[in-house]
Amino acid sequence: MKKRTRVLLSSSIIILVILIFVYYNSYLPPQTINGNYYVPLKILTEHPEDYENHNIIINLIINNISKDKKIIYYNLNNQILILNCSELSELNINIGDHVYFKGICYINSRGYILVKEYQVVVSYSLHLSIAGLVIVIIILFFVLEFDIKSFSFKIREDEK
Repeated sequence: MKKRTRVLLSSSIIILVILIFVYYNSYLPPQTINGNYYVPLKILTEHPEDYENHNIIINLIINNISKDKKIIYYNLNNQILILNCSELSELNINIGDHVYFKGICYINSRGYILVKEYQVVVSYSLHLSIAGLVIVIIILFFVLEFDIKSFSFKIREDEK
């Protein structure tokens, strides 16, 4: 193989591994340890008594934050879900962010969820799919050639 082909293949593989690593690590919710329950918002609003005084994990897209960034109001089918973030030292979220929240559910007794920690989800899905597609096209059609008889890709004759 020529030197440029080896460099192209090795750099493509390294870039692909890095993009896959970023993709799979960007969608992880907070770790579910010590009996935390992941609860869909619809179920939480329909049956809040089932999760009273339990550690829960919810995810939502922020649509309203108080001015001091300590209380988040989420409107779900004309029901207001209140997330009390007063125990957090710093809250770096904005309207429109997709966030996982871990906290204690007090919806029936106090009317809110007390947030203990949060994680903002960063989405790279479109960027990864475009970059991955470009890498695959480069590898398959510029470095290799397609053999119709065996229905497979083979190394180009000029690269040997």
